[in-house]
Amino acid sequence: MKNLLRKEIFYPVLILSEIAFILIAIFFLSKIVFIKILLIALSVIEVLLISDSEESPSFKLSKIVSIIIFPVYGGVIYFIIRKKRPVRNTALYRKRDKDITASYLINMGFKAFSPEGSRYFPDGESLFEEMLDRINTAKDYIYIEFFIIAEGKALDRLIEALKIKASEGVKVKIIIDHMGSLFVKPKNFIKEMMGCGIECRQFNPINPLKLNRLNLRDHRKILVVDGEYAFTGGINIADEYMNYKLRFGIWKDTGAMVCSKAAKAFSVMFEDMWKAIGENRHYEQRKEREAVILPDKSFCIPFFDSPFDDIKLSLSLYLSLIYNAGKSIYITTPYLVCDDEVLNALKTAAASGIDVKLILPGIPDKKLINIITKSCYPTLMESGVEIYEYSEGFIHSKTIVTDEDKAVAGTVNLDYRSMSETLECGCYFVKCSAVEEICKDFTGTLAECRRIFPEESREIPFIGKVARGFLKLFAPLMSLLQILQKWFFKSIYYLKLVLKAVII
Repeated sequence: MKNLLRKEIFYPVLILSEIAFILIAIFFLSKIVFIKILLIALSVIEVLLISDSEESPSFKLSKIVSIIIFPVYGGVIYFIIRKKRPVRNTALYRKRDKDITASYLINMGFKAFSPEGSRYFPDGESLFEEMLDRINTAKDYIYIEFFIIAEGKALDRLIEALKIKASEGVKVKIIIDHMGSLFVKPKNFIKEMMGCGIECRQFNPINPLKLNRLNLRDHRKILVVDGEYAFTGGINIADEYMNYKLRFGIWKDTGAMVCSKAAKAFSVMFEDMWKAIGENRHYEQRKEREAVILPDKSFCIPFFDSPFDDIKLSLSLYLSLIYNAGKSIYITTPYLVCDDEVLNALKTAAASGIDVKLILPGIPDKKLINIITKSCYPTLMESGVEIYEYSEGFIHSKTIVTDEDKAVAGTVNLDYRSMSETLECGCYFVKCSAVEEICKDFTGTLAECRRIFPEESREIPFIGKVARGFLKLFAPLMSLLQILQKWFFKSIYYLKLVLKAVII
């Protein structure tokens, strides 16, 4: 009974109750004419604020229309979750350089390093095994930062390796996202780790008094060993990512490893996050802006993105790569819930004769988001973009490679949440073996995919198209709605256990 009422279960139930209370209160209070006028006035003010923001026009429209459809509720909801929107940096469209994307990242404060020793991993299994191997060589410290850490075989193997290293005097620190690991990590995980000398911190613990921060999550995946080896990519510490268990068919994921000075850059990312959580403040990475001569040959640039910055770095990075591609653009992404600017960039590239290919899941993990993803297919295919779905199951890989000599591997999804609401990271590779490996993996994965043709989109019934259009209106809130839906069913499950315990 005590375990069922612990904070990590009680708080989600409290937040759901709080949201339900707000909606019910609005319903009854709106019957009073004066209150109803105030609520509608709030909606009008919120529409004006959204219209004046620096946000994407397509997402502005989605929010404004959803408020118009629900004028009494819409203004209150967006007022609660509204936060300052970052301003897009337009400098990368004005400059012309031999590598405009690298120049942009360096202008944003990141550094270029030698890619020597860097590797790309085409699946979660090989990536995780390499991570464990490097952990076993640790002498000084191990930094771990993941969105999800879930109970299972993968976590058991990781904990076993970490305990051994901690007993040898190696400093081990772990950061997990509170919401991402809620309900799935072991009950006493943090207490157990602390007991073994492993320090743990949770990013942005959910708080019923801070609903506006509910969707602010740490989506980064980082492992650093001694500042000599660093990993990032799509995998979390959960069994499905390594295919220890099958949830949506074969889980296709990827990642990358960098070494030496590039690895130390990820150490800095982690250390700044660790300090920010400890001081209970916004995460603001220190960026050293200095004159940097860009290497003529191969290099890599580790980077991060944060909603606290004054730009949308991930979005600008992707747009830079797309707009400056000359021959090819190959993208793998689990979701395609992005704004019109990205879609138009892809369409323009394809219409210009550039080979544009996208690989998306054949078996989705989030059905509602997949419906929005598929709604983007027709307009892209009409412009010449080739779309493929991974036949073996779910593809969670997040990569883009252009002209077969530039690539990004990391945690960024092509969706609104990843490019606006969450902390992300990755590495930009240029003219090195990692780029060649990403290209090779993309070509190999195509053989396991089914190409989607325009005729398939035309076969969708009218009612299905209407449903897609309705869901697209709520695209900016879709990820949050999916989380609340998951919480609802989990809360019902735990409520049944509590009632059962009380009755017995």
